[in-house]
Amino acid sequence: MRLDKDDVVFFPTANLVMVMGICDYVSKNPHNAAACWCFLFRQALQGSPHMCEPDLTPYAIRLLRTLFSRLAASDMRPSFFTDSEQLARDYDQVAPGLFRVLPIPHTDPKPAMPPAHDVLTTTYVGQARINKGYHHLPSIISKLRADWVENGKMRFVIQSHIHSAYLPEVEPIRERLESLGPGVILTRDLQTDEEYRRMLWDSDIVLMPYNPEAYFVQTSGICAEALARGIPVVVPGGTWLARQFARATYEYQDSFGKSPPRNELAVGGDLGRREEVELPCRGASHIRVKAVFGDNNTAPFFQACVTQRGDGGNILAEDVAVLDRVALPYATCLMPLEEGAARLQIDISHVAKGTVLDLRDARATLFGEDPASPLSAVGMIYGAVESIPDCIKNMASNYAHYRDSARVFSDAYYRWHNADSLIAALTATRRDTACRKERAQNCP
Repeated sequence: MRLDKDDVVFFPTANLVMVMGICDYVSKNPHNAAACWCFLFRQALQGSPHMCEPDLTPYAIRLLRTLFSRLAASDMRPSFFTDSEQLARDYDQVAPGLFRVLPIPHTDPKPAMPPAHDVLTTTYVGQARINKGYHHLPSIISKLRADWVENGKMRFVIQSHIHSAYLPEVEPIRERLESLGPGVILTRDLQTDEEYRRMLWDSDIVLMPYNPEAYFVQTSGICAEALARGIPVVVPGGTWLARQFARATYEYQDSFGKSPPRNELAVGGDLGRREEVELPCRGASHIRVKAVFGDNNTAPFFQACVTQRGDGGNILAEDVAVLDRVALPYATCLMPLEEGAARLQIDISHVAKGTVLDLRDARATLFGEDPASPLSAVGMIYGAVESIPDCIKNMASNYAHYRDSARVFSDAYYRWHNADSLIAALTATRRDTACRKERAQNCP
């Protein structure tokens, strides 16, 4: 194999061992050093904040920084990428200025949108794995069965191919799903690309009950494809998946309500600690919690917990929202209130160890709207697995709203996440790499 400056070599799932091996290969075959070598890193450098795990040790940072510096200065002059902004910030700790973000390429060209289905199809796409929340599906479907599945309003289509490594722990779950009867369709075989696309394209809602610890920075091609196609999704908060459309959700919730709010209370500001307040709420339909970030906020996300109590102090409901920092100065959550709720306890706290939750302002607002109003836009971001059935109910009851907002969102999303954008980014990298190599050769 002989490569020249017009060639781009792209490794879509790279690691340091691979890069070091390729560098060794190029040093022994210097005629190939002229090519543009691109490496995409998708693995997290450190533990998820969901686990309150510590950052990299100073020793590990120094070691990785030395390795990346040597690699960047080698004759190969490799280019490093990630596919998420959060992951790029993590790698910037050990390789300052070396990592750039690439689009996720495996999204198909957008076709004309099909007409709405008479029966809403909620799908679970991808392999049957625990870290993708497959084990949550029997409970979720059981809670929706009587009101939605048995009367023909909704069906579930579940990709249920099990890799042999996961068979012992996942097979009993698949058997439980098969016992749920009509309206729950399982596909056992490994899908072809065409079968996968058809299953995704026929979806009205894509359910992704993924493990937030695994997907804090990890990306999802399934999520990207669904959003690029304008299909509403249900995803966990505090993850890359939620951050894709959190801005659209917060903007919708910030403008919620057709009539003036009933009541508003300052929850607190400059909250580097846990903050709890109580709020009378009799007759209200919804509560919105809005937090405005301060300048010193380092928490990647935080929790807003709302406990609803009746007249006798009995707990009617407990809701948790995970709020992310996105390209807005604030974050919001919107929750429906139970009939008979008299008082609310609001608890705002950060989760990640060693971070600072600096909020300039935090307010709780009560509304008197239709109890069945949409709670979000584009998709639903849940804070606890137990709330997934309610998320699906709200989405199904207001499906036209979620479908239309998802389709509007998909236009801009697809303009970045597609194969042409990836090729354009790599082509630009090739020109930049050629210039860097030429400068290096001309240096004394």
